[in-house]
Amino acid sequence: MDQYAILAALALGNADTMFSVDNFSRLGNTVIVSPTAPLGTLVRPDTFYGLGYFEPDAQIAPETDLTRDEILVQNPEGGQPIVLMEDVSDVSAVYTVETVTPDDVVQALHMGSVPTLLADATVNESTISPFEVGMSIEARMMVIRITEAKRDGSRRYELLWHPRVALQNDGFGEYQGRTTRQFRIPVRTWQGAFTAGGALAAFNGRKSGMGAIFNGPIEELPALVEILRGEALPAAAPAATP
Repeated sequence: MDQYAILAALALGNADTMFSVDNFSRLGNTVIVSPTAPLGTLVRPDTFYGLGYFEPDAQIAPETDLTRDEILVQNPEGGQPIVLMEDVSDVSAVYTVETVTPDDVVQALHMGSVPTLLADATVNESTISPFEVGMSIEARMMVIRITEAKRDGSRRYELLWHPRVALQNDGFGEYQGRTTRQFRIPVRTWQGAFTAGGALAAFNGRKSGMGAIFNGPIEELPALVEILRGEALPAAAPAATP
């Protein structure tokens, strides 16, 4: 008997694709963030900034955690209660990101502030920044994952869009003798809606408070990123009263 005969008899809906080598492909990751408040004049809340290169084996994906509570009911036959269902009472998603090429912007995000020049004439080219492990900066974030080219030359993207995250200083790391910057990035809940009248306005029911996942051909990625730039912007400050 053919080794796949039993599987063929199951008449699976994805029988033609489930063993395709094209499903097993390498990913290239880019992470871009936009803080909801400025950091001096270096970082603006209406601009996205990249976190740079990551180690070759880095998996840029959220680690999720669910807390489940058992709902118990009386056993009609006596004895110990029985589990009627499990209720999900808490959900969290956290990224761990280590940046290999931290520029001035990434270093400022890591420290939680823009370095300040010292005023004394003898050290006026030196800077000072607070050392605050755990410093948290509210931001928007996109994680862009691009698959390697397939045999037909095509590539696709997967974009994880998070309207609110917390960029947290998670200390320093080391990669091949060089210092890296480590971030812990919990995903926060945002209860806003897509921009009324915008390209995504009809899809509010397809996102959650933690965001959404987009997939498509690589050619459409720039247009999608441009659309998402205008989503989940921080609320404008109220006008000053005279």
